[in-house]
Amino acid sequence: MSREEAISLVERLMNAEGTDEEEWGEMLDALERGLVCPHISDYIYWTSPN
Repeated sequence: MSREEAISLVERLMNAEGTDEEEWGEMLDALERGLVCPHISDYIYWTSPN
């Protein structure tokens, strides 16, 4: 997966683009496979402990 493809998917997830949870799951799965990072969603959805 190219950097541009990963950024595009992350931006879509962060902007809540997609039709349903299944599509979001597919985007996360694609990121996990493409970046070989099983915890990518932790980086996207992590919130500050403030």
